[in-house]
Amino acid sequence: MNCEKCGNENLSNSKFCQDCGTLLKFIKKEELSIGEGNIHIEQNNSEMTKNGFSILIITVIFSLLVTELPIAKATNNEENYSAYYDIYLEKLERSDPEAPRELISDNELESFYLDRIAKTQLNLALVILVSIFSIFYSNFYDPNNETQNLVNTLFKKIYIVTICLLLYGPLSLIGISFEKYVEEGIIILPLISITYIVYSIIILKYCNKIKIEENRSMAQKKINVIFETAVCSILVIPIMPWFCATFIPLDGGDGLVYSEITILSEGKSQYAIYEMGKLAKNLESMIFILWSIVLVSILGELGLNIENNESSKTLTSNFLIIFSNINTFLAIIIVYINFIFFFNVEEFETYINEIGTNGNTNRNYLFFPNYIPLIFSIYIVYQALRFNISTLSESYKKLLKEI
Repeated sequence: MNCEKCGNENLSNSKFCQDCGTLLKFIKKEELSIGEGNIHIEQNNSEMTKNGFSILIITVIFSLLVTELPIAKATNNEENYSAYYDIYLEKLERSDPEAPRELISDNELESFYLDRIAKTQLNLALVILVSIFSIFYSNFYDPNNETQNLVNTLFKKIYIVTICLLLYGPLSLIGISFEKYVEEGIIILPLISITYIVYSIIILKYCNKIKIEENRSMAQKKINVIFETAVCSILVIPIMPWFCATFIPLDGGDGLVYSEITILSEGKSQYAIYEMGKLAKNLESMIFILWSIVLVSILGELGLNIENNESSKTLTSNFLIIFSNINTFLAIIIVYINFIFFFNVEEFETYINEIGTNGNTNRNYLFFPNYIPLIFSIYIVYQALRFNISTLSESYKKLLKEI
């Protein structure tokens, strides 16, 4: 125990300071822990306010600047031109006159992409709203230490989900760029994708400053891995080609590449090929289920946070934990849809070869589906099963006792 007057360290049972003789004030451990907890909450609220203001200012400035920047630079070495394109995919004035007026010539694909960019701008407004709400919360609400960890977890997840929604549209241009290079020899530098990725990295750095309890249970770690894998899977969808095709013999024709946005735009067209329509439905189902896994994972982690607080245990927390085990079922469905997608690619290959080669079996397109989504899905199944083992049995026992 330190003396308030001279600062000398004394024995814990001393009534008077051994150095200056001042009467020592005894502070109970309970009072000390409460005081430390209040200090921790105040520091946490102050940090959340700073992060909220930083994210708000960065997002507002970014929103004003991003509409003035070109979204892409296209270069064609064969036709010897270089061009910049604006947010409406129209050629800017400083571009070479030989360059095409529009970056995407397909009207349906262009409208599909423009719709995504419009949603991206709305998601920027969503980031602003979340940051404003976090500022108001940290200044006008005074939670206890246990509730603070729950709220911090929720805010962090909301920010990550919002960033995922924000990136989805700009990342689609990377998929289009790969198509353009393989099929037309046009090199597209997706400036808008790079810009939004840099912005997202900055925002996520501030999100990482949101303090969450480090001593988390194994179940919390597992469900967080499921959440992160599902988010990564969603972000990979618009980037990668879902299937490619090469002409046999190799010198007989150009290669084909189908990205997610191309499959969806062609599959939704009024002139859509039946097989392409089935592929589009497969993709939509995968995206929907992945978002369902993200939502269920958030609810499950909130339930685990409540369950870890002795004073906050409720029937709701056990229900959320049990409900989060549905992730295994959802992940198995995604694996199944991936296999259906592969079979539909084969059907599409048969159709293209029958129409395009007029029955010439010596000259065919050979299609190659992308297996990366399947790997992601299997990994989610594996992590979900591990989460089931660690939570399901214990949660059912607790639920039966409370009933």
